[in-house]
Amino acid sequence: IVNYTRLGVRRLDLPVYLPGEVPVKTVRRVLLAAAETAPGVLPDPAPAVVLQEFGDRAVQYRLRCWFKVEDFWDSRAVLTEAVKEGLEKEGIGLFYNRVEVIHPVDR
Repeated sequence: IVNYTRLGVRRLDLPVYLPGEVPVKTVRRVLLAAAETAPGVLPDPAPAVVLQEFGDRAVQYRLRCWFKVEDFWDSRAVLTEAVKEGLEKEGIGLFYNRVEVIHPVDR
């Protein structure tokens, strides 16, 4: 059992799924810029972007940031919006799993 409130700070690992053709340097730049502008993100330890894994059709990154416990949820929401807006400004769309349903042809 971990009592996060006892530590006074809490780390967020925000998963971001992107198409594989987006350059890693671009992703890192956009995500770190979002962390710099979002209120509540602590400068120490510094925010980091980690390439987590290669999926079947997407690459998973993690934006790691630290917050004061009392600021965590509100700051998380603002940071998530800042990430989406930053990606949109660069013309980068988030990856979403899509299911294609094919209806049988009437015979």
